[in-house]
Amino acid sequence: MENLIAEYYRDHYMKLIIARISHETNTFSPLKTPISSFSPAWGAQAKVAAEGSATAMGAFLDFAKTRDAIVATPVFATAYPSGIVCDDAFEQMANAVILAVQGGCDGILLDLHGAMVTESYDDGEGELLDRLRRLAPSVPIGVALDLHANISRRLVANADIVIGFRTYPHVDMYETGERVARLFARLLDGESHVRNTFCHIPLLASTLCMDTRTPGAMKRALDAAREMERKDKILAVSVFGGFPLADIPDAGMSVVVVSESVPVGEAAAEAIAREIWAARASLIYEEESLITSIQRALSLPFSKGPVLLLDHGDNCMSGGTCDTMHVLKKALEMGTTSVLAGPIADPQAVAFMATAGVTWHLIMRMPIQSFQRVAPALNLITGT
Repeated sequence: MENLIAEYYRDHYMKLIIARISHETNTFSPLKTPISSFSPAWGAQAKVAAEGSATAMGAFLDFAKTRDAIVATPVFATAYPSGIVCDDAFEQMANAVILAVQGGCDGILLDLHGAMVTESYDDGEGELLDRLRRLAPSVPIGVALDLHANISRRLVANADIVIGFRTYPHVDMYETGERVARLFARLLDGESHVRNTFCHIPLLASTLCMDTRTPGAMKRALDAAREMERKDKILAVSVFGGFPLADIPDAGMSVVVVSESVPVGEAAAEAIAREIWAARASLIYEEESLITSIQRALSLPFSKGPVLLLDHGDNCMSGGTCDTMHVLKKALEMGTTSVLAGPIADPQAVAFMATAGVTWHLIMRMPIQSFQRVAPALNLITGT
């Protein structure tokens, strides 16, 4: 009886595989990223985690409801930016998706990042999509990506629809999923004339120049992408800023166009890429010296509010280890007072303080242990 019910559903209902695997890999970090960093939810729990979330996968699940589709959710996994992903972590997540597809489906919707690097693969998303395409050559695949994706030709070639966020800070994750789903519906309805085209730009733009809320080259490129979508046969245009803290061949900016015509799509991608290239100087962040920055901070009126000194190279949201003391050390040497510093990742220091207890006054050298090859320690840190 169960087999008959399963056959009925296969014959009368659409089945979609929907999954999320998201990681932005800083290949310069000495710390590997294990499966525990992703806090993965599997199967039915993945659906619970994604449903109602402001993610592309959340949008995909809402789309599936409009189609009365049967849904399989093999994994919902997200890790903060960090070092290279361990092979066993990648294989667990990838195999969960592959196993679901092996059971048969009518479509695959993936919520990925686009800048995952693993121990074995420079292009984690491209590897996953290549495996899926070989397994299901005629099944439509739609992919939502982060604006900071490092796009490869392999990724684009193995998906039918590739669309990226339009905002940084990222506030349109769900909306990006909706955009993918709208075009994906055309594929499910039998329309075959949807094509990805791709143009890579040999430019490592600084993420500090990618704020889409302020006037600049990135905002102009995204405005041009929206304008391009008004043209005949152009369905979606995505500008990817790339993630520069990745030492891989595909790192950098790119443009992906989904269109009804490959020549039209290629021309559109190249036109926007040329605009970006012409403005490349404004996508490089000109950093002043640390001493100059601190001098300028000291000259500001503290009565108007706190002054922030940001070590962007050790940014916790760009995969930094959060244990470098360069900025704090120099600031103290130059006479700054009333300084609040953090976050600082130093497990040994935390354990030492926890053992001492709240009533002790401590003198410590920090960091006790650094993950960086060259990380100056502060001679004395006192606290209670």
